[in-house]
Amino acid sequence: MSEGGDITTGIIGEKVIGATYPLLDFDWGVVVEWPEKEALGIVQTMLSQILQFSLIILIGILAMTFIFAQSISRPMQKIREGVKAISRGRFDYKIKIKTRDELEELSNSFNEMADSLKELSELKDEVVFIAAHELHSPVTLINMYLAMVIEEEFGKLTPETKEALEKTRGAGQRLVDLIDEMLVVAKAKGGRIEIKVSPQDITRAVLAVVADFELKAKEKNIALIYEPRGRVPKVLADSGKLKEILTNLIGNAIKCTFEGEITISHASGDGFLITSVSDTGIGMTKEELGHLFEKFYQTKTTKKRGIKGTGLGLFITKQLVEKMRGQIWAESEEGKGTTFYFSLPAKGV
Repeated sequence: MSEGGDITTGIIGEKVIGATYPLLDFDWGVVVEWPEKEALGIVQTMLSQILQFSLIILIGILAMTFIFAQSISRPMQKIREGVKAISRGRFDYKIKIKTRDELEELSNSFNEMADSLKELSELKDEVVFIAAHELHSPVTLINMYLAMVIEEEFGKLTPETKEALEKTRGAGQRLVDLIDEMLVVAKAKGGRIEIKVSPQDITRAVLAVVADFELKAKEKNIALIYEPRGRVPKVLADSGKLKEILTNLIGNAIKCTFEGEITISHASGDGFLITSVSDTGIGMTKEELGHLFEKFYQTKTTKKRGIKGTGLGLFITKQLVEKMRGQIWAESEEGKGTTFYFSLPAKGV
């Protein structure tokens, strides 16, 4: 009898896994039989357990990978948000990351950089404010004397000289306007804008501003439409700043409209009065709309059309509206016009 094992038929006729071991000294042998079903069942059980264990390990690895990825992606997302905030001039933005590793060190360095940029921005605003303030008086004085010369208070002028002085005076006035806008921007950034809020009749303010622009609108064949319906509640606002907001929005609408109409209207809601200024002008793209209230921003269309401006008017308007606890936004479609909306707290609504 030789030593070995194989699948064979057992004594009682069923398939078994058998093994033999010869005992040479006695000329005997040992035969061991194990029913095939039982043997294969145990093998299947072991394979199933191995598979389950492998699956558990795989799930654990995937879970650990996910947790590790989240521990990196979340801080990186915070850093990306911080970079976007800094790019928009929000130097007071802070990143809070507590990972006790290089990412936390990076966030601390980012916050230190933001503090430094904030200091530089405040210094820049202070320099701009001082420079604009110091320039305002002499430039105004120059314009005043130019006006007196043009009016020939110091003697007769030739037509050529008068024309040249008129152009100089126009340039000087644009410089004064720019200085005034820079002063407002510097005051807004430095928190120097004084707001004295009281109940204001907005219909009276709109009518006054519309009257100021009637001649300019007529020259461009633009109809200024303002027909308030029903009782328009008073708004809580600064009288002068309210007129400045309306002047900026209506003036901007006239600049961007070559003919057509400009409509001013009101709507009440949630304790606020919403005023809209809608034109049928050149309009703008969605991308341009997203940058509309940034400093010095001018749309490509206005540049192509030769529409002059400093890009500060809408930035200033936004600052004034928000200082009076309101909001401002716009809707536009290129080639079909733009509508500006601003809300102010309403009195007695």
